[in-house]
Amino acid sequence: MLAVNPVFSAIIIAFAFTLQGCVMVAPPSIKDSPTPPPPQPAPQRVHALEPNLHPVGFDTSDVFAVIKARFALPDYRNADVKTYEERYRSQPMMLTDIADQARWLLPYISREVARRNLPGEIALLPIIESDLNPQAQSPTGAAGLWQFTANTGRHFGLRNTKWLDQRRDIEASTRAALEYLETLYRQFNHDWLLALTAYNTGGGRLNSLIQKSYTQGQKPRLKKLALPRESQQFVPRLIALRNVIENPLAFGVELPLIENRILFDDYITTQRVDHGTLAELCTVPVELINNLNAAQVRRITPPATTSILRVPKNCMTYLTEHELNKLMIARNPPRIPSAKSSTYVVQSGDSLWTIARRHGTSLATLENMNPALSNTSVMMLMPGQVISVPADGMTQPENTRSGAEVVHTVRSGDTLTGLAQVYGVSARSIARWNRISFGSTLALGQLLKIYIR
Repeated sequence: MLAVNPVFSAIIIAFAFTLQGCVMVAPPSIKDSPTPPPPQPAPQRVHALEPNLHPVGFDTSDVFAVIKARFALPDYRNADVKTYEERYRSQPMMLTDIADQARWLLPYISREVARRNLPGEIALLPIIESDLNPQAQSPTGAAGLWQFTANTGRHFGLRNTKWLDQRRDIEASTRAALEYLETLYRQFNHDWLLALTAYNTGGGRLNSLIQKSYTQGQKPRLKKLALPRESQQFVPRLIALRNVIENPLAFGVELPLIENRILFDDYITTQRVDHGTLAELCTVPVELINNLNAAQVRRITPPATTSILRVPKNCMTYLTEHELNKLMIARNPPRIPSAKSSTYVVQSGDSLWTIARRHGTSLATLENMNPALSNTSVMMLMPGQVISVPADGMTQPENTRSGAEVVHTVRSGDTLTGLAQVYGVSARSIARWNRISFGSTLALGQLLKIYIR
């Protein structure tokens, strides 16, 4: 046996340990390692997004690309999702059909969603809720882009008067909807799917169903909760739309190219401006002005207040009070007010409507003669209050065409009688102005001319 020098052995052993240390510096392969490393979770959509309005690495000129880059809801699959995906596959023009509305509204909504650092899918909700129609109204009375009920709208600061319904206001309703969703997200333990379901069905109802599951010894699962059918379908509809926008080619859909640029601006005025006048000045269809200003339910700015009119940006360059005045005078020549008027002492149970009927006049005439009443609810009249009313024989017949012309687009639930009460004229006058019979049924989208004094 060969003798081994102890010093040489020590060097060999030290060198071996050095090599061992060098091997340990590099990560072991799964093949060579007896204990595989813990599996890494697959990338998932999460709510934690960078507060960046324009994420890099994609086309920021396309609003759908901007929204897609912020998708963050978790994956969710069930039969309803598949059903709605197939609907887009069988009707590939569904998104193209709303492109005109989306061009005016979606860039603004997307920007506000990003400002609050919310998942991009939230910007798609108005497509699900209203087809991006600010004038939409459900059979149950929910209204606007985000389909607020009157009570929920009031809770989030949306005014609803005879002149103004902010549930239909693009900016105010978007602010309220995003605040509401943020509230629900916190209430339901930072679970977006539950928050979205609560947005549709109500937080109280959803919380009761969750608590019921716990009392029955079951872990609450969204797919198993006894929700109304519409609420069961709400999240699947949004997820299906998200999936189509995320991968349109897989569904045979060509997304419309919508420029990521806000096309409207705010114009502040103290004048009473009807939508027809504004459309004529901007040389755009009156339907566009109606949509941008859908909150002005009488198609005219409210009296005795400063109002915001939303107009196309290319109109702002020549929209001045001077030009507006000239056009309004040309369209609506000023009338010489009658010197003959009388006073009326309000009695218990009176309303502006009953007083107008008693004196053979309209709500608009009473409001013109009593500016302080313009923003007063009919329930706020006090017994003993003195107001001005037309003297006998001085009220102009309602079937004449004097006053500001308003073009009303018929919505679901509209009737001649209901419109007459809203605009302060008679139903027969509306029928006569539009050459339709008094008992005729109004068609959705039908345009009616109404003359407000």
